[in-house]
Amino acid sequence: MQKGEYRKVQQIDIRNIKLNVATLCSYMGMTTEQLAEAAKIDKNRLAAIRAGRVRISGDDLLGLSDATGIPVGNIQTSKELQ
Repeated sequence: MQKGEYRKVQQIDIRNIKLNVATLCSYMGMTTEQLAEAAKIDKNRLAAIRAGRVRISGDDLLGLSDATGIPVGNIQTSKELQ
């Protein structure tokens, strides 16, 4: 590639990337409280998950997946993955 040339960038399908709670909020254009409501998770629990103070449960993952359309396997479940 020569100077001034650009490679065509493919659009990334966000459903194929690991996303944490903060990124899910940003992607959906929601606050943590709004995402919690949409996912049917207590807002304090989701805030604690986002901060890494508690582990995410299977029910939490399903709720987040249902609310965002992101597959469960693409939602980060612990801080060490960030």
